[in-house]
Amino acid sequence: MKAIFSTRFMAAVVALLAIVVVAAGCGSDDGGDSGSSSNGDPQAEIRALIEESFAFEDPKAICEENLTEAALEEGYEGKDREARVKACSEDEPVIPDRVEISKVEVKGDTAIASAEAFQPNGRSSKFTIELLNEDGWKINGNE
Repeated sequence: MKAIFSTRFMAAVVALLAIVVVAAGCGSDDGGDSGSSSNGDPQAEIRALIEESFAFEDPKAICEENLTEAALEEGYEGKDREARVKACSEDEPVIPDRVEISKVEVKGDTAIASAEAFQPNGRSSKFTIELLNEDGWKINGNE
């Protein structure tokens, strides 16, 4: 995993936002094959999920609702899901000034998003986010 921020929380969120890249292959940026979504627009749903996740307004909700189980297992140690969610939500993230999502490719129930996070110190980091549709889109990891 390519770490773009200094905390485990940010690394986990970013990680949860990209392991699917290899499995998903190439998708379509113009809608392509789309997985199920509540509003019929998976790209809009994915963009909203990523923006919400990087806002860090409710870390526990982000950890519980926005991350796949695989992402929690990879990013946090714990005997059960509750312990991993607790560890995730207690991390103190380095919050970017903004995150720009340049591309979202959806193929069935997998998606890849390309984004760039702009940090308060003026530096930026580009990354790829992997997502899975498991009763709604969730961050699965990053490269």
